[in-house]
Amino acid sequence: YDIASKSRKLYRNGRYVLGGSSRDPYKGKGPFWIGRGPNHDGSGLVDDVRVYSRALAESEIVALFEASAAPGTAVDRPPASPSGGPVGWWKLDEASGRTARDASGGGHDGTILGSPAWVSDARGPALAFRAWGDGVDTGFTTDLPRWTVAAWAKGNAAPGEGKPSGPVHRERNFQLSWDHG
Repeated sequence: YDIASKSRKLYRNGRYVLGGSSRDPYKGKGPFWIGRGPNHDGSGLVDDVRVYSRALAESEIVALFEASAAPGTAVDRPPASPSGGPVGWWKLDEASGRTARDASGGGHDGTILGSPAWVSDARGPALAFRAWGDGVDTGFTTDLPRWTVAAWAKGNAAPGEGKPSGPVHRERNFQLSWDHG
């Protein structure tokens, strides 16, 4: 997303899906949540959530997807770039506990709320959000003029129409939302 042009692009599995512009610029309000937010609830598996302070190039998105697509592959470093790595990165590989560590070096360790379950899937540890209130409050509140959110997410149902809900979200700013109803 780029606030100056109000343009946004969505990629799924490393492929461009949708783009356009928004009527009004997205402005952040509150902390970045993984799982649930004040007005959204999301269920499903989530792993490897990253926030970049720039719009990644398509080649970087493809490289990020390809590096993480192989089962059991842990991507320990973001793609090299002159602009740097993520400003927030929650690998969600702790496998236990109530803290989601920020691997970006930004100090935004997340507090796990509710009762999401640590599970193991083909990628390794992940968090399974199952109930209202399951989430991670990262405390990340920085408003960014350009940003990319990258995450591995698997919902319990395919996206549909209706009120947005999904496992990665920041009220009126970074979010991946869908309806499971």
